[in-house]
Amino acid sequence: MCPLDKTQLPYIIDLMDDETAEVRSEVINALKVYGLNLEIDLLSVSLVLDNVKSEIIRPILLENRREWLKKQWINLVNFNDEFLQLERAIDLLVKFQYGLTFEFDLDKKLCLLRDEFNSAYPFGSVLELANFLFVEKDFRGAKDDYYNPLNSNLCYTLENKRGLPITLTVLYILVGKKLDFRVEGCRFPGHFLAKAFINERFILVDCFNRGRLIFDKELRYIAVDSYEPFMAIINEKTTTKMIILRILSNLSKAYENISNELNKNLFDDLALILL
Repeated sequence: MCPLDKTQLPYIIDLMDDETAEVRSEVINALKVYGLNLEIDLLSVSLVLDNVKSEIIRPILLENRREWLKKQWINLVNFNDEFLQLERAIDLLVKFQYGLTFEFDLDKKLCLLRDEFNSAYPFGSVLELANFLFVEKDFRGAKDDYYNPLNSNLCYTLENKRGLPITLTVLYILVGKKLDFRVEGCRFPGHFLAKAFINERFILVDCFNRGRLIFDKELRYIAVDSYEPFMAIINEKTTTKMIILRILSNLSKAYENISNELNKNLFDDLALILL
């Protein structure tokens, strides 16, 4: 079968459940070599697949998404602006999990939260932003469904108000950026936190647990025998690259947990690209 163009898609899709095994095999082969635009072109010709056809074509679309994500991911290393790099990484992961045709305007969603905060707190502080996001807006840790791969997806978190510690911290970082607040990540041992800066000093914020503030006295109690090395980790600068690598590691573990070896390997490979 010759390579297809999108005008032929409606006809080839009709043959997906043909009674002849040879025809069905030729159709699958043609769709496999169609290219990475298959998912987009299916939408552009307004094709609605029934359940049977959707299940047949699903593995092809998922493999295409993996290849698409790898190709797009390579360009991340060229970003000089860390916030733009983080937003681009988030956008790519959203499209991989939700579909290449999914419309997601991260900047608009962040600006809506910024404007709502400004309206409620005209002279609000970085700590008031934490209270706004994690108490008033009810963004919190996904304790009941922790290992769901979507908990690393900021779009999913914005929709469902649940996420992993790092996903919620990224939300705090990015909304804070819109308000000219300085918020950074913190690779707290065993649990990712945020560092909310007031002038040059910071307070640790546990975004997973309703924006709970963690002060030095508590840190001394937690790390009674190793306070200095503990603080060295906390004081370390957490770069955007470190954050993205942590997200990839979480995704790798999440997909391994549901025995999806293809996606686990994908996120391991993406991490190697950034190293």
